[in-house]
Amino acid sequence: VAPEGILLPMLAVISISMVKEGIEDMKRHRKDAKINSQLVSYVKPDGFVEKVEWQQLKVGDLVLLVRDDDIPADIVPLQCGGVQGPLVYVETAAIDGETNLKIRDPCFSHHAEFNNIVAASGDLTTIPIDKLNLLLSTNQDRNYFYGVHELRERVKIETEPPNESIYNFNGRLSFFNSNSNNVDEIIPLSEKNLLLRGSVIRATEWCVGIVVFTGRDTKLSQNSKMPPSKLSSVDRVVNKTLLITITVMIAVCILSMIFSIVWLADNGDAKYLCLQQSDLSNVYTDGGGCESSATSSELTFFTFITLYNNFVCISMYVSLEMVYLCQAYFIGQDITLYDEYTKSKAECHSSGMCADLGQIQYVLSDKTGTLTKNVMKLRRCSVNGVLYGADIGANHQSITKEHDNNSNRPISIGL
Repeated sequence: VAPEGILLPMLAVISISMVKEGIEDMKRHRKDAKINSQLVSYVKPDGFVEKVEWQQLKVGDLVLLVRDDDIPADIVPLQCGGVQGPLVYVETAAIDGETNLKIRDPCFSHHAEFNNIVAASGDLTTIPIDKLNLLLSTNQDRNYFYGVHELRERVKIETEPPNESIYNFNGRLSFFNSNSNNVDEIIPLSEKNLLLRGSVIRATEWCVGIVVFTGRDTKLSQNSKMPPSKLSSVDRVVNKTLLITITVMIAVCILSMIFSIVWLADNGDAKYLCLQQSDLSNVYTDGGGCESSATSSELTFFTFITLYNNFVCISMYVSLEMVYLCQAYFIGQDITLYDEYTKSKAECHSSGMCADLGQIQYVLSDKTGTLTKNVMKLRRCSVNGVLYGADIGANHQSITKEHDNNSNRPISIGL
């Protein structure tokens, strides 16, 4: 048996599996690089604002966030502005799955000296987001952010070590006197004063904060665990079948080795097989022939493994890998899986799990919000004696129907 006939198919299988896993790892790496290369507004010491990548942020940096911005790191908010008042509203759906807005308190929302700077700069807290973006692009609000950075130099934040608890945070903010090193005020910090990475600014025009945790020290990254090795049910069946096949092959090889030793003990001197050691020099002047013995015959076990290697169906693994790749491609190209709201298509992170999609029998949910998207629909209401909404009547089935008539269309309210 030529060694190439065994090694080449095995190398082909291993190479195809390595290429597939490498492509999926590269996709995950590109996704991480895309997230880390997002831009955020960084307030420089001279008061000017410039765009930097998330991965360039360091602890102690002063950043500016506007409405609908993703929070790039764990940040302690100092001041904010908007029609909702001096509070920061964040959405933490990517962290805990809850779409209801949570309130966070800026540390300097009621600080007298900070408010004086705000008043001197033209009350930036009331500037609409579109005008604020224009000011940022032209740096017309440099005086305000220069004053903010001046106050930042008088602030010292002490926090607990990085941990995975997203519902707890302990620390303190010390505000020093401008003329001395004495502490004027100490503000305790809790989870109400922390903006977690992965959350989104909502209902708040802008927010200025100090970075306290970055990279792997953020609470979101602290909660990230190594993903377990996932196997589809098809892979489990194939692996079990492979284990049984290898066991049978080893048993057959052991039996063949025993029969070979017994047979060679009686017929090992047959001249059509080999010659005695004493006759080698007379028949084969250049050497050759064979000599049977118990020790050398036991090595025939590996010879039979080579002969019986076709027990293992190598081509089956190649076929499965190709099927998985095709399934992942068709999932990504399926127009019915395209989400109009997020403008994104289905993305397959692990092609090996595609085989399990058609075998789902039950969907278990811990709460109704997971299935209803936390959307409550107002079916009927009365305003000033006028009745609005669909006429439900005695038929309960009409509750689940959407009416095409615009005048009777139910009102949707996201909660």
